[in-house]
Amino acid sequence: MDIYITRHGQTEWNVAYRMQGLNNSPLTEEGVNGAINLGKELNGMTPRFSMCFVSPLKRAIDTTELALSQVDYEIPVTVETLLREMDLGAFEGMNKQDASYVYPEAYEAFVHDPDNYEPVDGGESFADVIERARQMLDKLHELKKEGESGPVLLVSHMIMVEALLFASGTTDAKNLRETGPIKQTTLYKLTV
Repeated sequence: MDIYITRHGQTEWNVAYRMQGLNNSPLTEEGVNGAINLGKELNGMTPRFSMCFVSPLKRAIDTTELALSQVDYEIPVTVETLLREMDLGAFEGMNKQDASYVYPEAYEAFVHDPDNYEPVDGGESFADVIERARQMLDKLHELKKEGESGPVLLVSHMIMVEALLFASGTTDAKNLRETGPIKQTTLYKLTV
Protein backbone atom coordinates (compact mmCIF):
# COMPACT_ATOMS: atom_id res chain seq x y z
CA MET A 1 0.00 0.00 0.00
CA ASP A 2 1.40 3.37 -0.99
CA ILE A 3 0.68 6.15 1.48
CA TYR A 4 0.93 9.77 0.38
CA ILE A 5 1.09 12.34 3.15
CA THR A 6 0.66 16.07 2.73
CA ARG A 7 0.57 19.10 4.97
CA HIS A 8 -2.34 21.55 4.75
CA GLY A 9 -2.02 24.72 2.68
CA GLN A 10 -0.44 27.91 3.97
CA THR A 11 -2.48 29.76 6.61
CA GLU A 12 -2.51 33.31 7.93
CA TRP A 13 -0.76 32.19 11.12
CA ASN A 14 1.94 30.40 9.11
CA VAL A 15 2.74 33.73 7.44
CA ALA A 16 2.81 35.48 10.84
CA TYR A 17 5.02 32.70 12.34
CA ARG A 18 2.34 32.00 14.95
CA MET A 19 2.16 28.51 16.39
CA GLN A 20 -1.24 26.97 15.64
CA GLY A 21 -1.33 23.53 17.22
CA LEU A 22 -5.01 22.75 17.76
CA ASN A 23 -6.01 26.35 17.00
CA ASN A 24 -6.78 27.38 13.48
CA SER A 25 -6.46 30.24 11.01
CA PRO A 26 -7.79 30.55 7.46
CA LEU A 27 -5.88 29.50 4.37
CA THR A 28 -4.16 32.34 2.56
CA GLU A 29 -4.55 32.86 -1.19
CA GLU A 30 -1.29 30.95 -1.59
CA GLY A 31 -2.70 28.17 0.60
CA VAL A 32 -5.83 27.93 -1.55
CA ASN A 33 -3.77 27.85 -4.76
CA GLY A 34 -1.45 25.23 -3.27
CA ALA A 35 -4.41 23.01 -2.42
CA ILE A 36 -5.86 23.37 -5.92
CA ASN A 37 -2.49 22.54 -7.49
CA LEU A 38 -2.17 19.54 -5.19
CA GLY A 39 -5.54 18.33 -6.45
CA LYS A 40 -4.43 18.64 -10.06
CA GLU A 41 -1.33 16.57 -9.19
CA LEU A 42 -3.48 13.93 -7.47
CA ASN A 43 -5.81 13.76 -10.46
CA GLY A 44 -2.96 12.83 -12.77
CA MET A 45 -1.59 10.04 -10.58
CA THR A 46 -2.12 6.35 -11.19
CA PRO A 47 -3.32 4.13 -9.75
CA ARG A 48 -6.24 6.12 -8.42
CA PHE A 49 -6.48 6.87 -4.72
CA SER A 50 -8.74 4.50 -2.85
CA MET A 51 -9.27 6.65 0.24
CA CYS A 52 -8.29 9.82 2.07
CA PHE A 53 -7.89 10.42 5.80
CA VAL A 54 -7.85 14.03 7.01
CA SER A 55 -7.17 15.77 10.31
CA PRO A 56 -10.28 17.23 11.96
CA LEU A 57 -8.74 20.73 12.02
CA LYS A 58 -10.37 23.18 9.61
CA ARG A 59 -7.20 24.12 7.71
CA ALA A 60 -6.67 20.47 6.80
CA ILE A 61 -10.32 19.90 5.90
CA ASP A 62 -10.37 23.04 3.73
CA THR A 63 -7.18 21.89 1.98
CA THR A 64 -8.71 18.46 1.35
CA GLU A 65 -11.95 19.87 -0.04
CA LEU A 66 -10.10 22.23 -2.40
CA ALA A 67 -7.69 19.52 -3.55
CA LEU A 68 -10.36 16.89 -4.13
CA SER A 69 -12.49 19.38 -6.08
CA GLN A 70 -9.83 19.03 -8.80
CA VAL A 71 -10.00 15.23 -8.94
CA ASP A 72 -12.32 13.76 -11.56
CA TYR A 73 -13.28 10.70 -9.50
CA GLU A 74 -14.60 10.26 -5.98
CA ILE A 75 -12.15 9.57 -3.19
CA PRO A 76 -13.87 8.55 0.06
CA VAL A 77 -12.81 10.89 2.89
CA THR A 78 -12.64 10.00 6.57
CA VAL A 79 -11.96 12.58 9.28
CA GLU A 80 -9.30 10.99 11.51
CA THR A 81 -8.48 12.49 14.92
CA LEU A 82 -5.14 10.64 15.01
CA LEU A 83 -3.94 13.04 12.28
CA ARG A 84 -4.56 16.25 14.23
CA GLU A 85 -1.61 18.53 14.90
CA MET A 86 0.42 18.39 18.11
CA ASP A 87 -1.31 20.07 21.04
CA LEU A 88 1.18 22.86 21.76
CA GLY A 89 -0.25 23.89 25.13
CA ALA A 90 0.91 27.40 26.10
CA PHE A 91 2.70 27.88 22.77
CA GLU A 92 -0.57 27.94 20.82
CA GLY A 93 -1.26 31.35 19.32
CA MET A 94 2.19 32.70 20.22
CA ASN A 95 4.60 33.81 17.55
CA LYS A 96 7.90 31.98 17.58
CA GLN A 97 9.89 34.97 18.84
CA ASP A 98 7.60 35.45 21.87
CA ALA A 99 7.57 31.72 22.63
CA SER A 100 11.37 31.66 22.61
CA TYR A 101 11.46 34.69 24.93
CA VAL A 102 8.77 33.58 27.43
CA TYR A 103 9.76 29.88 27.50
CA PRO A 104 13.40 29.82 26.31
CA GLU A 105 14.37 26.34 27.52
CA ALA A 106 11.14 24.68 26.42
CA TYR A 107 11.21 26.41 23.04
CA GLU A 108 14.84 25.42 22.45
CA ALA A 109 13.99 21.79 23.20
CA PHE A 110 10.86 22.01 21.05
CA VAL A 111 12.86 23.15 18.04
CA HIS A 112 16.17 21.31 18.51
CA ASP A 113 15.81 18.50 21.07
CA PRO A 114 12.47 16.70 20.73
CA ASP A 115 13.55 13.82 22.97
CA ASN A 116 13.83 16.26 25.91
CA TYR A 117 10.93 18.60 25.13
CA GLU A 118 8.41 18.82 27.97
CA PRO A 119 5.05 20.44 27.17
CA VAL A 120 4.34 23.81 28.77
CA ASP A 121 0.97 24.19 30.52
CA GLY A 122 -0.58 21.10 28.99
CA GLY A 123 -0.07 19.96 25.46
CA GLU A 124 1.64 16.89 24.06
CA SER A 125 5.18 15.62 23.97
CA PHE A 126 6.76 14.47 20.72
CA ALA A 127 6.46 10.91 22.06
CA ASP A 128 2.67 11.43 22.29
CA VAL A 129 2.49 12.56 18.66
CA ILE A 130 4.75 9.72 17.48
CA GLU A 131 2.46 7.26 19.27
CA ARG A 132 -0.55 8.68 17.40
CA ALA A 133 1.42 8.37 14.15
CA ARG A 134 2.15 4.71 14.92
CA GLN A 135 -1.52 4.11 15.65
CA MET A 136 -2.40 5.64 12.27
CA LEU A 137 0.12 3.46 10.46
CA ASP A 138 -1.22 0.41 12.35
CA LYS A 139 -4.72 1.32 11.18
CA LEU A 140 -3.50 1.46 7.58
CA HIS A 141 -1.68 -1.84 8.03
CA GLU A 142 -4.96 -3.42 9.15
CA LEU A 143 -6.69 -2.04 6.06
CA LYS A 144 -3.97 -3.61 3.92
CA LYS A 145 -4.47 -6.96 5.68
CA GLU A 146 -8.18 -6.67 4.92
CA GLY A 147 -7.36 -6.39 1.21
CA GLU A 148 -7.09 -2.64 0.64
CA SER A 149 -4.21 -2.06 -1.76
CA GLY A 150 -4.87 1.25 -3.50
CA PRO A 151 -2.93 4.40 -2.64
CA VAL A 152 -4.10 6.31 0.43
CA LEU A 153 -3.86 10.07 1.00
CA LEU A 154 -3.31 11.53 4.48
CA VAL A 155 -3.84 15.29 4.95
CA SER A 156 -2.30 16.53 8.18
CA HIS A 157 0.13 19.00 9.75
CA MET A 158 3.86 19.67 9.98
CA ILE A 159 4.68 17.87 13.23
CA MET A 160 2.35 14.96 12.47
CA VAL A 161 3.98 14.53 9.04
CA GLU A 162 7.37 14.50 10.80
CA ALA A 163 6.02 11.93 13.26
CA LEU A 164 4.63 9.73 10.47
CA LEU A 165 7.99 9.80 8.71
CA PHE A 166 9.70 8.90 11.98
CA ALA A 167 7.20 6.19 12.91
CA SER A 168 7.67 4.60 9.49
CA GLY A 169 11.40 4.31 10.17
CA THR A 170 12.55 6.90 7.65
CA THR A 171 14.24 9.21 10.15
CA ASP A 172 15.92 9.12 13.57
CA ALA A 173 13.99 10.40 16.63
CA LYS A 174 16.72 12.73 17.78
CA ASN A 175 16.65 14.31 14.32
CA LEU A 176 12.87 14.47 14.11
CA ARG A 177 12.78 18.28 14.04
CA GLU A 178 15.76 18.52 11.69
CA THR A 179 14.17 16.89 8.66
CA GLY A 180 13.92 20.31 7.09
CA PRO A 181 10.67 22.15 6.77
CA ILE A 182 7.72 20.00 5.79
CA LYS A 183 6.44 21.88 2.78
CA GLN A 184 2.77 22.64 2.49
CA THR A 185 0.68 20.78 -0.09
CA THR A 186 3.71 18.68 -1.06
CA LEU A 187 3.36 14.91 -1.26
CA TYR A 188 5.59 12.63 0.83
CA LYS A 189 5.40 8.94 -0.04
CA LEU A 190 5.60 5.94 2.28
CA THR A 191 5.13 2.30 1.36
CA VAL A 192 3.62 -0.16 3.85
